[in-house]
Order: sequence, then structure tokens, then C-alpha cells
Amino acid sequence: MKKFLLALAFCLLALTPLQAADSAANRAGSSFQVGYTPVSINFPNQVASPFTVAAHLGPEWTMALEKGQGDTSFELQDLDIEGHLEQQGISARWFPGNNFNIYLGLHMRKWQTDVTLNHYMLKNGSYNWGAYARGSVSARATVGTLAVGNQWQFDWGGVIGVDWFNLAYALSKDSSYSVDWVNEESYRAEAEEDLEDVGGQLNGYSSSVGALNLYLAYSF
Repeated sequence: MKKFLLALAFCLLALTPLQAADSAANRAGSSFQVGYTPVSINFPNQVASPFTVAAHLGPEWTMALEKGQGDTSFELQDLDIEGHLEQQGISARWFPGNNFNIYLGLHMRKWQTDVTLNHYMLKNGSYNWGAYARGSVSARATVGTLAVGNQWQFDWGGVIGVDWFNLAYALSKDSSYSVDWVNEESYRAEAEEDLEDVGGQLNGYSSSVGALNLYLAYSF
């Protein structure tokens, strides 16, 4: 579905500058906007695609609330991770011209994950690959984002936009973990070290850079 939306959106982008030639005037005549980011080359937005509710403050500014959540699973070295990500935040867009804009955002991103830790273990005289521990990791980061893009608004209220690239920085971050099971007690210290590292990796994902954030909305 996301691939279809991406293909459709970029086909529309070829015609959008002609159909939404006076985006500034259309923004000036609108009060509110509701939107969604269905496709993004940005890990947090891929997992927890955000919904947006924005207020138009004339043709030059919009202020918005954003919220999304989602589940994912992935491998990190020898770890199997199943995670849930929630993100929420506020943002502003400044339009110095007709459709080019600069985006500023501040988001809280929270991970809750279950982690299976694997490695080779000696058993009955031979080494076997398998789980040696399981645990959970929680991670939380407050992230500031700067992006640049274009956003076109049609006469009938439809909006299509793309943030071409974004930079992000974690203003604060913390994490915690628990070891729920170990194959042998001697593995506990190793499991604690690995789970602590996962927390740092998750907060790194929360503040990762991105590109091509597709935004679809309706203004009224």
C-alpha cells in the first residue's frame, strides 16, 4: 500500500506546481489542516507514521500537533527485537515563499521492546546456536528536527508535500532494561551489557536523519 501511495504521489508531484500555483493564497484562506505521513525514508516515521492536526496562521506559518505509533521487528547483530514505538510532538512550518518551507519539530519518542539474545553455546561437547537470554528494553528520547521541503495546496483544499531531507538531534535520552530469563546464570552479566547497548541503539534510531517524507492533507 505504501509503495502504491509513493508512486501515486510522485506522479501527482509532476502536475502539482501547475494545479496549485497559488498555494500561499490558498493557505491564507484556510484555518485548519489534517494530514498523514504515509511514506518516509526515516526509521521513526516508517514505524510510527504520524497523523497531523495543524492550524494555519496566515500564509506564512502553520503550527501542528503530531502523533503516531506502530510495531516492528528487526535484527541487531545477534539480537532479535520486537518493538513498539510511540511518538508525539509539536511542529511549525515557515513558508518564506509560495510552497517552499522550513520545518521545525520537537518530539518525544518512546520504545518498548522484547529482546532475544543469541549466541553459540557449548552443549554435549558441541556448539549450538540459540537463545541464551531474553529481556525487555525501554528507551525514550526528546528529539529536535529541522527539515526543508515543498508543500502545495490546491484550491479545493487538498495538500501534498515532501520534506526532501531532515536533520535530527536528541536533546535528552534515557533507557532501562530487565533480564527476564537466562539459559545459565553465568550469562547474566553479558545479557545486561547487551540490553543496555540496545537502549542506546533505539535512541539512536529515534534521532536518525531522513529524507523524502511524503505528506498528504486536507485544509479547510
